[in-house]
Amino acid sequence: MMLVKSVFRNVNSFTLIPVSLDSPYTEAMFDPASGILAVISKVMKQSYHMVPKLNDDGEPIRLKTPNQQWRHSYNLATWFLNQIQTSLRL
Repeated sequence: MMLVKSVFRNVNSFTLIPVSLDSPYTEAMFDPASGILAVISKVMKQSYHMVPKLNDDGEPIRLKTPNQQWRHSYNLATWFLNQIQTSLRL
């Protein structure tokens, strides 16, 4: 991974990007306000998400009752690391 100086929410930060295609990660981003490093993997995971029900045209169906359904999807695995100790100054 290559360290790239960047800005996150108008604050100096850094991003990590892979330097080779065989890296298991697509990127990592650091949020200096919360101190969290978000790491996004190339590994796909299965999960369920609550999404609105759609009509035949792809538009959300409007009803008075909550109109959502659980849908199965594949997502990139993501990790959030919040206990990072560093002496890096940006």
